[in-house]
Amino acid sequence: MASGCPFGGGSPTLGAATSPRPLQETNRDATAAAAAGGKLPTGRARVRLLYEEYVHLPLLCQVWESPSTERPVLEPLFAAGFHGIELAFLLLAEFLSDSRGYVAKRPRVELVADDIAAQCRLLTEVVDAELEEELAEGEGTTSRLSLTQPFPFEGCPPTKAEPCHSPGLRRLTEAVQAKLGGMSTAERNSLVKLVINITAAFNSFQRWTVGLGIEHQLQDLQAAVGLAPTQYPHRPNLDYASLVRPWLCEQTLTCEVYTNKEDYFFRSIHLGTDCWAFVALARLASARQQAEAGNWHVAAARATQAARILDYLGSHVLMLTSMNLRDYLQLKVELEGTSGEGSVQVKALRGTVAQLLEPLEAALLGPAAPAATSAVAAGAGGALPAPAAEGESEGCDAEGGRQEALQQALMAVYEFPDRSPGLYNYARALEVLETGLLGGFYYKHYCLATNVIGSEARGTMRRAVQALKAGYETLVFPQLDRCRVALGARLDAELADRKGRIMHDILARVAAGQAAAGGPVAAAAGQATAGRPTGEQAAPVSHAGALPSPAGGGCPFAGDSAKSAAAVSSVAADTAGPAAHGAVAVDGEAGFEAARRKLYSWQGVPPAWQAEVTAELAHQAQQLGLTPSPAGEVPAGSGLAKPLAFLDHAWGQLAPLAQCRAWREAAALYQLGNPAWEALFGRIMPQAAAHIKSLLGLPPGSPACSVQFGSNSHELVLRLLSTLLDARRRQGSSRATPCPGSSTAGTGNSTADGGSARLPVMRVLASDCEFYSIARQLNRLIEAGLAEVEAVACEPADTFPERCCAAVAAAAVAGHPFDAVYISQITYLTQRTLIPDIPALVGSLRAAASAGPSAAAVPLGGALQQSSLLAEGEGAGEAAEELLIIIDGYHGFCAVPTNLGEAAQDCCYVAGLLKHAGCGANCAFLTLPAHLAARPVLTGWLADPYILAPDSPASIQLGSEVGYTPGLALQGGTPAYLLPLLVFNHLMQLWREASPSITVEALHAHVLGLHTRLLAGLGAAGHPHIKPATLLPPQDPARRSHTLVFRAPSAAIGAAVVKALAARGVLIDKRGAHVRLGFGPDHSAADVDALLAALRAAAAATDS
Repeated sequence: MASGCPFGGGSPTLGAATSPRPLQETNRDATAAAAAGGKLPTGRARVRLLYEEYVHLPLLCQVWESPSTERPVLEPLFAAGFHGIELAFLLLAEFLSDSRGYVAKRPRVELVADDIAAQCRLLTEVVDAELEEELAEGEGTTSRLSLTQPFPFEGCPPTKAEPCHSPGLRRLTEAVQAKLGGMSTAERNSLVKLVINITAAFNSFQRWTVGLGIEHQLQDLQAAVGLAPTQYPHRPNLDYASLVRPWLCEQTLTCEVYTNKEDYFFRSIHLGTDCWAFVALARLASARQQAEAGNWHVAAARATQAARILDYLGSHVLMLTSMNLRDYLQLKVELEGTSGEGSVQVKALRGTVAQLLEPLEAALLGPAAPAATSAVAAGAGGALPAPAAEGESEGCDAEGGRQEALQQALMAVYEFPDRSPGLYNYARALEVLETGLLGGFYYKHYCLATNVIGSEARGTMRRAVQALKAGYETLVFPQLDRCRVALGARLDAELADRKGRIMHDILARVAAGQAAAGGPVAAAAGQATAGRPTGEQAAPVSHAGALPSPAGGGCPFAGDSAKSAAAVSSVAADTAGPAAHGAVAVDGEAGFEAARRKLYSWQGVPPAWQAEVTAELAHQAQQLGLTPSPAGEVPAGSGLAKPLAFLDHAWGQLAPLAQCRAWREAAALYQLGNPAWEALFGRIMPQAAAHIKSLLGLPPGSPACSVQFGSNSHELVLRLLSTLLDARRRQGSSRATPCPGSSTAGTGNSTADGGSARLPVMRVLASDCEFYSIARQLNRLIEAGLAEVEAVACEPADTFPERCCAAVAAAAVAGHPFDAVYISQITYLTQRTLIPDIPALVGSLRAAASAGPSAAAVPLGGALQQSSLLAEGEGAGEAAEELLIIIDGYHGFCAVPTNLGEAAQDCCYVAGLLKHAGCGANCAFLTLPAHLAARPVLTGWLADPYILAPDSPASIQLGSEVGYTPGLALQGGTPAYLLPLLVFNHLMQLWREASPSITVEALHAHVLGLHTRLLAGLGAAGHPHIKPATLLPPQDPARRSHTLVFRAPSAAIGAAVVKALAARGVLIDKRGAHVRLGFGPDHSAADVDALLAALRAAAAATDS
């Protein structure tokens, strides 16, 4: 774009002005017929011709099409804007001179005065805003502030020293002078206010260093109503006559005799609409040009300008509602044959707006084929595409695929605005533009028609008014609408635990203030917490989506209190903290690294608390004889002197701010006592459950499964298995025959005929490398004659899923199906990933279980319902559905990306918050499929706490039926996991607050990068036992967890390796002869270098 004046790159000689043309009558019909070669057009061409000639559009078009300056940019828009203002002046003069006594003048003239003010604001924005945007975008070093810098300069618009002339202002001033004397006091006051508003609107142009040249006429208008004239600075004037040629606007009034009193009003409103539609189309074209050049913020600003113009046009046409109905309807009869449909510019608005999506699509997906692009524009414009021909199906499929890809790309833009702020702002500007077109212009046009001629009438083209509804009901950008809907639904589900939080807290605070007086708000608060449903997603005491509260509300330990509920809400709101704590406004890999560093820094932590922790840490490290870190990345400003830990978990490597917030909240809740349980069950646990589901690839509000909490994973698994044990005992001896090859022990029971029989047992399939806890428990169940266990070898790991499914199928065929399958996602010993795809394995296990005839398998909790048992000979498919599948994800959760997908309703996933979440001990969870009504034999009071509620009708007695509460079925005694859950929730909050957001995928990629750095330096480190040759598989990153395992020659040597590194300030661990180096999100490249240095030092010490 040329520098200098936005009006053009050159102009006539300074001071030279184009002389006004004399007023003249024009035979428009003869001219049109001559242009058509003596034949008048038909069809749409006829409608267009009649409309343009009726409103006198060609008079003004000649100005827009033949500007004064060379290479014009803004001059045509400047002229069109002032044409609209001149027409408004002429309308005001006509309204004041109107001799009809039955027409109220005041509402009409006030509407036009407001219209003038709106036009002045828009015109200033169009001229000034473009200049500012271009400077902000940094397009060049040459200033284009042409109308705010001293005149003259190269390429400036024509100016003149003497004043200019506005025919519209002259006529308005003459009308005021002629009518003022005969007005009442009220009418005079109204007219004075009108003049004040009009002259004030022209102050919009005072920023310019040139005048309009018509300021003296504004002073005359003020003097006509007795106002002191505004004093304008002495400066050169724009050559208003040359740039605007305002006499042509006056010719629209003088070129013919108007016999209907509303005729000129009707024409002028339509002509003014065309003036600003011309400006809007130019802004839209500029927006597209800027978008195609990648100047997204400027493009967004231009689109937003166009949106404001479109909104103005809606208000502009609504001025016609002030017409006298009878007089207009008489005019309408004479206008049969044309309408606003004849405006080419107005007709072009929708299509031009729709095309603005194309640069965004090209930026996201690359350029589309011309045919595809046209199809998109047509679809966005509301037109229905023609059916595809037989040979076009491939092209249609390709376009369908592109549209699907576009939808996904747009979702990414909306979901992560910080990654592409320019594209996001442009997309949002398109939404504003759509609103301006549909709600601002089309809807108001429909309102105009219904107001003037009625909703059931037809217009001058015999079109039904109701047909206008399609204009504003058909979206321009349905793709963006679908993104808004999808993103809203996703966040609605992810943040289900926050629903109504602010409103609920307000109600609780108000209720607390009125509790003593028993006011109506307190009563309303009590009603809000009473009568809640008992499902897991029922409304909580403090937040929607929480675990169910006891009947009547309140804590299962004690009665409810509005005051305590308000205090809990206040503490929760305080600990949530502002989002600004975690914001890092950067993108890409560097952005993630900055966000990760900030997460593990002490930024935001109160200095006093940090100092206390630092001092205590030094004391504890000294007591334990720990060697501080050698040279790793100590968190900025922490002053921490502790070993550099490369363990197989993140415990001890917690984000300080999350820890600080959690401990502060826990301290406050502990001070509250019993009400703290309301916070735990009503807010904290549901929030944690929502986070867990999200991390497992599920919508937070997914009904596929519930999240059961416990103090440790062993407790949860054992309670779940006790349900199976109970089912087998109730089933009797239908499956008493042991399966050959299973690990089992006889019970010594004898049958009546002297034979040997034993109690029915549950059959479990597991790997041969499960953690000590479950291995020990299964061994004890085998010893007690309660279980048969088959083990599938972990190695080779690549074929483990297939061999596991084969074992399940073989057992089903043999008539000894498994009741449960327990497999670790990642092995604890060698850190191999056994299950890279959980949904695929779960589906294969279900299919394998259906391979052959099966004895009855009892559903969890279903032993009391005989209808749920499979009779002998029934299909194995039902038995397959009842196979209990437990995936031990302890070493995978928060470390490797995990997506349960549809498997969430077919398997249990058990993990804890100690390992890679690093949130502390005493908290584990298990996802329980919704269809499993677990009734564990090993249970505790917390599995049904509501019997202890103050208003519970039941009581605990020996012999009473044991009930279970949904969402709490696997609970035991008094929970001890408040603190780790708080830490987890605050950590997840910091993950979301970071920019870019921290995800498991990003952290896993970070850890794999650290692996690469370590493995690249191991050879040079020269350690005899931690080296590439002793690294256990998998070498493939796709199968790798966060821990690298090296095989030492013996357990003793492995212990020596661990000890030698600890003496150098580096902590690692071992299992037998397996030496393990664990990595987490807290580690950096500097930490890896420190580890390599410690390995070199240990190797050198060994050599010496």
